[in-house]
Amino acid sequence: MTVVRLDPLVSLALAVLVYFGGSYLTARVAILKRYCIPAAVVGGTLFALGNLAGYLSGILLVEFDLSLQLPAMSAFFATVGLMAGMANRKHHRIQGTGALFILSIILVVAQNIIALGVALATGLSPGVGFLAGSASLVGGFGTVIPLAQVLTEVGVTAATTVGASAATFGLLAGSALGGPLALWLLKGDKEVLKGSTSTWQVDLPTPEENYDLVATTTEELGRSQHLYFLQAAALIIFLMAGSSLVAGVLEVWLPTLKVPPSVAAMLLGLLTGQILAGSTAWGASPGGDQRRRYVELIGELMLIIFLALSAISLQLWELLGMAFPLLLILLAQLVFITLFILGAVYPVMTRSLGSRYEAAVVCSGLCGFGLGAMANAMANMDALTRRYGEAPLAYLIIPLVGSLLIDMVNIPLLLLLVNIIA
Repeated sequence: MTVVRLDPLVSLALAVLVYFGGSYLTARVAILKRYCIPAAVVGGTLFALGNLAGYLSGILLVEFDLSLQLPAMSAFFATVGLMAGMANRKHHRIQGTGALFILSIILVVAQNIIALGVALATGLSPGVGFLAGSASLVGGFGTVIPLAQVLTEVGVTAATTVGASAATFGLLAGSALGGPLALWLLKGDKEVLKGSTSTWQVDLPTPEENYDLVATTTEELGRSQHLYFLQAAALIIFLMAGSSLVAGVLEVWLPTLKVPPSVAAMLLGLLTGQILAGSTAWGASPGGDQRRRYVELIGELMLIIFLALSAISLQLWELLGMAFPLLLILLAQLVFITLFILGAVYPVMTRSLGSRYEAAVVCSGLCGFGLGAMANAMANMDALTRRYGEAPLAYLIIPLVGSLLIDMVNIPLLLLLVNIIA
C-alpha cells in the first residue's frame, strides 16, 4: 500500500479545500441544509470515506500532520472569551453554567452505567464496555487512548482499537445528531425558524453609515479597516501565547489539574473582554464594532480549520472491526442522550436561561461534547447560529462545562473505574 504523509501546511490546505466542498454541498443538498450539518463535517467525512476505500483496497492511505489543530482551537476559544466578555449582557448568569454542569455529571455517570451494563449483558469484558462509556464519548481521544493503554497492559484485547473506534463513532454521531435535534426542539417556534442575522457574518458598514467622523475618504476608511484587522489578530495571538504560558505553569505547579490551552485562552479572553468593554477603542463606537466583527471572523476561520482537520483525519476503518455488542452499546448511548436531552436538558436549560432558542443551541452543543468532542459542540452551535441568529450564553457555558468543568468529574471517575477493572 502506498502511504502519503502530508506535512502541516499541505494538511491545512486540504482541510480548507474540503471545507469549501462541504459548503458547496450543504448549499445545494436540501437535507444537509435543513438539518444544519456543519460544512466541514460533510466535506471531511466524504474525504474520510475516500480514504477508507483506499485503505481497504490496499492502494492508498493518506496520513496527516495535525500540528495546527490545537493552535486553531486555542485561537477560536480566545475569540469566544473575548466576545462573551465584551457582550456585557445581563443574561450571562452563573445559573446556566451550574445547571448544565449538573446535567453533564448525570450524563457522565449514566454513560458508564449503560456501557458496563450492556457489556456484561452481552458477554463483553468490563474493560471493553468501559471504553465505550464516558472515556471515549465525553472524554474523547485524548482521554480514552491513555486509559486503553492501561487496560492493554492488564490483558484487555484490542483496547486501543476499541477506544479509538468508540471515539470515532462519537465524533460522527455528535455532529449528525446535534443540529437535527435542536431544530426538532424548536419546530413550534416560528419566529426563530424564520432566520435572523448571525453575528458570524461580517457586514462592513459604508462610510456614509457609520464612518463620517472616522474616515472622510475611501482611502482613509481602507487604512482604518486594515488597522482594525491587525489589532484584532494581534490581540488573539497574544491571548494564545498567554494561554500556552498559563497552561505550562499550571502543569508544573499543579500537575494533577489538567487545563487545556484552549480553555485557558477562553478564560483569558473573557477577562480581557471585560476590561476592553469599557475602553474607547473596543467599546460602543464604530471602531469598536468593527474590531469585534474582525474577532468574530477570525474565530470562524479557526473553527473551520480545526473541525476540517479533525474530519479528514478520521480513521473510519476502526469502526469496521467493532463487534455487534460494542455497536449495541454505542447505539444505546445515542438513544439515552436523545431521551435525556428531550426529557431533562432542554426543559431545565429553558427555565435556567429564559430562552427556548438558547436552550436548544446548548442542547446541540451537549450532543457535540457529550458524544464527540468540543470541536463538534462548537460546530453544531455555529451551524445553528449562522442561520438563526446569535446565542451568546450558549457560547459561554458550553466551552466552560464541556472543556473544563466536566473533566473535574469525568477524569477522577474514570481513574477510579479503570483501577477497579484492572
